[in-house]
Amino acid sequence: MIYLYSLPGLNLTYPEITNPMIKGNLKMNKVESKQVDLTIDFIDLLSQNKEFANLVKMLKSEDLLFEDRLDCNEKIRIFIGDFLKQYNLDYIKKKIVLKKNINTIDKLLEFLATSNKELEVFDSIFNINHFKENDYLYINVAYDFQFPYALRLASKVKKSKNVKIIMGGNYLTHIKENILEFMEKYDDVDAIHFYASYDSLLNIINFYDNSLESCNADCFLRVNDKIVSFNSKSLANKDMTVPDFSDLALEKYLSYKIVVPMLLSKGCYYGKCNFCAHHYFYRCNEPLDINKICECVLDLYNNYAVKGVIFVDECINPKNILHFASYLIEKNIKINWLMETRISDDYLSDENCKLLEKSGCKLITFGVESASQRVLNLMNKGIEFKKAKAVLKKVHAYNIIVSSTYMIGYPNERKYEMYKTLNFLKKCKYLDGFGLSVFNFVRNSKIAINSNIDGSKSLDLIYSYKGQNAQYLHEKLVNFYSNDKVKRYKMLRDKVLNRSDYLFLNKKDISLNKICNKED
Repeated sequence: MIYLYSLPGLNLTYPEITNPMIKGNLKMNKVESKQVDLTIDFIDLLSQNKEFANLVKMLKSEDLLFEDRLDCNEKIRIFIGDFLKQYNLDYIKKKIVLKKNINTIDKLLEFLATSNKELEVFDSIFNINHFKENDYLYINVAYDFQFPYALRLASKVKKSKNVKIIMGGNYLTHIKENILEFMEKYDDVDAIHFYASYDSLLNIINFYDNSLESCNADCFLRVNDKIVSFNSKSLANKDMTVPDFSDLALEKYLSYKIVVPMLLSKGCYYGKCNFCAHHYFYRCNEPLDINKICECVLDLYNNYAVKGVIFVDECINPKNILHFASYLIEKNIKINWLMETRISDDYLSDENCKLLEKSGCKLITFGVESASQRVLNLMNKGIEFKKAKAVLKKVHAYNIIVSSTYMIGYPNERKYEMYKTLNFLKKCKYLDGFGLSVFNFVRNSKIAINSNIDGSKSLDLIYSYKGQNAQYLHEKLVNFYSNDKVKRYKMLRDKVLNRSDYLFLNKKDISLNKICNKED
């Protein structure tokens, strides 16, 4: 049997997409597998407490008012934070945070080898009794903090049964340069594969089962006590994979209604922004089969009571999403959905905006990043700020929550350009929400590579920008969020467990326009 394991991650409201995609690929190839998301087990563990169980029951109530639902979210977040404190862990920005700085392979292995209360947090949900000899265990490591727990699970399984341990995921792909050192020093993992290639796991299993000499996957494999590496050969065939959630109790996630993630493509269809590293995991932009994805959503709607879809594409191509919207209307599928995308002429069309609204689109997040055209050009963003404002204005006229993302402190940004962005956010009438951060170098981004930042010895993915104005920028960010005009918006946003919550919130309740005083 092939077991596909996911660990609790940043999100408790719906499953992470990778393992459902891998299961879908295995099913397409008529290979049996069993998917286990330990997020559900973690929620069950927390629900043994009556207070938490009552909060979850309240969260899922149809009669809960807007403010009460957000207050319920806040109480759940506080409860989880208090639970994690028992294990010397923090819960910051809805993310489990290890207090110890574990940023090298040696520090990681030392952490695993010593008695640490932090490592025990998931022990009670690591049920390994169902494993049998010669089974395969695949563990998806999507985030940095999951890695130690993935290794703890792997060690427990290895001590019990002769099971092949294979790992992959977004985080492990980004620290690819560190993996050979890791496998040379740690014996309980048999294989690690890289990138979002959903057929890699099957190719690795075929390699082991049939004692092959080569493997069509980007991976490190343990063979006869040696570490060997292979690279995949590009295939001309289109990826026909669709996600399979059939093993998961979708109703148990901490969402008001059942929500699933979905992909229309692998990678970003633009993929040229200098600050971004999303391209690294996918390597290219590859559209999935839009017709099969639409049929998958129809099946989930009819047979699994799915009421919301959150597209987790790095950036959705407008042509694909318009096709999807038309399909929902044609098949009378009554779901809410949201997406992230980039500024495009397609969203200046009233016909397209009406189509999106009618099909159930509840939120669109646009990547804008700066109100300065010069800074946008430095970023290689490929958009005009004038057009960005026009798109925000056009979409905002419809019953769709309009949000966009921004950063300050980009290398060579001038102070007045930073203020231009901050003032735009304060005054813009066509935003219901926004995300604002201070620029940091991201591992494998083009600007990090071109700036000769060598992170190969570190397990970190984010490198703080050490420019002269770093402290000044953080102070400006704190001051901006403490401003009376945006304080209430931030308070409401912080109570949202995940952006999927916006699927079932009303635009008029959460809009920045209601919360902040606007100027012409």
